[in-house]
Amino acid sequence: MPLSGSEGWRQDWSAGVGTLLKGVSRVRWHELEHAYGSAADVPGVLSRIAWGDVRASEAALSDLTLWIGELAVFDATVAAVPFLWELAVAGSVRCRAG
Repeated sequence: MPLSGSEGWRQDWSAGVGTLLKGVSRVRWHELEHAYGSAADVPGVLSRIAWGDVRASEAALSDLTLWIGELAVFDATVAAVPFLWELAVAGSVRCRAG
């Protein structure tokens, strides 16, 4: 599934590494699966949620909801929950309510 939104999140992502989503790179996402296959794309989506503008954050959250929020629990769902919690409590995240 293609992701919509701004590409400016990449610059914001590199600036925020070390604080928000600190451990995301330690997860072997390529070995995990979500509803549509490999979870290798989950870190990028988490980054867009964390540092994207409102539109990019909401689009990324929508994509992630489709991938890990289906009626089944995937191994990527389990791995993503701690990061989603971190994003939910971070004041800088523009789509916290979602």
